[in-house]
Amino acid sequence: MNFIIVLLAPVITFIIKYILYLFNCQPFNLRGHPSGHATTLSSLVAYLYITKSSNNLLLATTVISSLYLFDLCLVYYSDIRDQNNQKLGHSVYEIISGIIIGILSTFMLKKII
Repeated sequence: MNFIIVLLAPVITFIIKYILYLFNCQPFNLRGHPSGHATTLSSLVAYLYITKSSNNLLLATTVISSLYLFDLCLVYYSDIRDQNNQKLGHSVYEIISGIIIGILSTFMLKKII
């Protein structure tokens, strides 16, 4: 049941995006800063680390998550755009902030739940 922690991490990211929007720090955009993808994947890795899951599972999850986030970064800097002319992918800043939020939220929620 503690696995719900990993599902709460993107919710926390959504709340942070909304707070940044309320304080006029950025326009409200689900794609932008911080990265929900990075938050979710880093939360999963942190959860597997905290629960002392199998080392093979932890390593595989870390490698797959890193490759996925690297691809998101490549897409962003390749300047690929959608039909609304918005850039796809995430910048390094968005990914790093998402990773930090994912790890911190996992450790904090683990203590609470």
